[in-house]
Amino acid sequence: MATKKHQKNQIKRDLRTPPTKRNSHQQQLFEEDEQNKTLTKAGLILIVFGLLCWLMEAIFSGGYKPHNGYLTINGGLYGPFTVEQAKSDYRISLRQINIAVGDWNAVDIAVLDENKNTLFSFGDEFWHEKGYDEGHWDESKQSVEMKVQFEKTGDYYLSIDAETNATTPDRRGYTVTVQRLRGSTVAFEWLRLISLVLGGLVLVYRFREAFEEEE
Repeated sequence: MATKKHQKNQIKRDLRTPPTKRNSHQQQLFEEDEQNKTLTKAGLILIVFGLLCWLMEAIFSGGYKPHNGYLTINGGLYGPFTVEQAKSDYRISLRQINIAVGDWNAVDIAVLDENKNTLFSFGDEFWHEKGYDEGHWDESKQSVEMKVQFEKTGDYYLSIDAETNATTPDRRGYTVTVQRLRGSTVAFEWLRLISLVLGGLVLVYRFREAFEEEE
């Protein structure tokens, strides 16, 4: 331990040696130390950049005042809602109300233009189950959402088709929400993921290297 401590103290003294008085070994130690500092700074910068992307993603994922509505368990036609700006991003959400244990529901949501022509569609299954398996569990899926971009202004509709085993349809309807977003978050999502992963890998590498030097 004393020998290792002496070696570490010697390295610190070598790094403090003025440039004009360094020998080749001291110069090498200095360059390696600078490279390590640069690598650590790069990792921290990537992490901070990733957090900033996350913040911008949160800001842009917020939206304007939403359009809200209700449909029965059998689905139906919702709308019209007006898109006032071309190439604007919207979030379309469908949530089932009071889904009972054992109920399931397969929904298909089509986005229609003002002439009721289908532009695109998406869907999902809602369900609610619970039981006992090494402890009580209660799981469900009650909502689905999708972000879409409308290329043109105008009036649009949602057509919801549903197939369900619910026996009390009067209490098992849907809430529909259509909300314009402040902007697209796709670029920020990718930048956040890439920068946080790279920054994390860089810092893990540096911490492991520093730990090995301490041993």
